[in-house]
Amino acid sequence: MKDIDSLKEIKVILFDIDDTLFDRSKSQSKILKSIIKDLRDIFSGLSYNKIYDAFILSDRILNEHIENGKFIKDARLERSKIFLELLDIDKKYKEDISRLYLHYYYKSIIPIKYAKMVIKKLSSVLKVGVVSNGFVDIQYYKLEAIGIKNFLDCIILSDEVGIRKPNPKIFLKAAECLDINTGNCLYVGDSYEYDIIGSKKAGMISCWLNRKNIRLNHMDVKPDIEIKKLNELLVLFKFMLV
Repeated sequence: MKDIDSLKEIKVILFDIDDTLFDRSKSQSKILKSIIKDLRDIFSGLSYNKIYDAFILSDRILNEHIENGKFIKDARLERSKIFLELLDIDKKYKEDISRLYLHYYYKSIIPIKYAKMVIKKLSSVLKVGVVSNGFVDIQYYKLEAIGIKNFLDCIILSDEVGIRKPNPKIFLKAAECLDINTGNCLYVGDSYEYDIIGSKKAGMISCWLNRKNIRLNHMDVKPDIEIKKLNELLVLFKFMLV
């Protein structure tokens, strides 16, 4: 954990979006239940847990394909195809899955607890931004819907810059955007692999939002700060907020 003197060097706080400011896990569960209800015939006989596990796995497989340099023209359609294949359902339904997924996503914006309050208060004393791997259309909508877009000084999305976390170059883009040294940036994210390793390699101070209290067997790169709730940031920076 960084001491107060180290925190005084921080001029910028950058955040991940999904499962850091926006509760993607809860949202996906809600979306999937709506899709199953609308397409009940094709999912007949399958338990919700099996369907959910297949969707989470399809998401992971798609990310692995992208990270391995595979060009994917329409990532959402590809994910839907993988999802259906995992469940042994005809992939002709991939367009229906993708359409319904996006339709219900816009109706399922669930912020992480304290997100707006934390961003609003920290933006009064520091520059604040986001760095995310998400799709441009839905990521901007999330920031608007949870009420934080107007507090942000910088928004860096992989879709726009062509670089994905954990590549340190995407974090460097944010520092360049804000004209600040990476050593004066704190990055907050929920993923050890994407957020902590990536930001540390870029020379930033890292904060792991470990809401599920995950314990890793091997941690070659250690986060500088670990919190379980976003509002713990306000405690860390209370010397600025008084």
